[in-house]
Amino acid sequence: MLEVMAEALAGEAASGAIAHAFPDPEGEATWLRYLLSSGTGWVAESEGRLAGFGITARRGPIDWLVSLFVRPAAQGGGLGRRLLERLWPPAPTGGRATLVDASSRPATSLYLHAGLTPRFPVLAFEGTFGSRPGGAPAARNDEDATQPQVAELDAAAFGAPRTGDHVFWTKTGFGYRSLYDADGAWLGYGRWTPAGRLGPVVLREGADWLGALAALADEAARAGAGRMRLLVPAVNGGALEACRRMGLRYQGSEIAMATCPLDGWSRCLIHRAGLP
Repeated sequence: MLEVMAEALAGEAASGAIAHAFPDPEGEATWLRYLLSSGTGWVAESEGRLAGFGITARRGPIDWLVSLFVRPAAQGGGLGRRLLERLWPPAPTGGRATLVDASSRPATSLYLHAGLTPRFPVLAFEGTFGSRPGGAPAARNDEDATQPQVAELDAAAFGAPRTGDHVFWTKTGFGYRSLYDADGAWLGYGRWTPAGRLGPVVLREGADWLGALAALADEAARAGAGRMRLLVPAVNGGALEACRRMGLRYQGSEIAMATCPLDGWSRCLIHRAGLP
């Protein structure tokens, strides 16, 4: 599966359809194993060789398409469509969603024909963070104590509590911090990868994104993270403004596509394109 993914991404990068490189194989393998343990996967074979694969994962009322890759030599023959029909049978079964690279025309066309509607871009930013501004929220490492609040906030932002995802993230070394205002009220939480990707981050309505991101970046830096990368839904104006004021560099975008509204994303950053 990693070989198929690498070939497909290299082919799209060579054609100029996408700009990003193949991700870390070890980290991607760990992620794929987790998705397969908690979701549904199909593979396609041709002449005894894996030609493509797809994985969906259900979170609350939404079935997320988290991976769909076809070897370049097998593309153009309808294999992606047939895999998608296995993962998403033609008769609708509820909400369906995915994120697709904004420059990938074949994938976008495939999902449009599957009935998904573009909802909004998800913008990638990268850079270093300055010093924490005055009045930034206090950050605490209290993951166990805040599990009920996290589940409630995830349900509001993503449509479902994500207990299993948080267990996976903690086991694989993701950082976690809760954020509190000056009166001790809980504002939300943030995570980051050991490599410096910030997310997911979910805050209560009205929270200060500039202070929150600065506080989380400071915590990540203390834990050894260097440059930070963020995936910001375009509907989250507060986070976009924070990225602008921090001078972060725009890297590219994905498109959130779904058969249903994604109403809570104005209060979050996502972890990655495959599964927010």
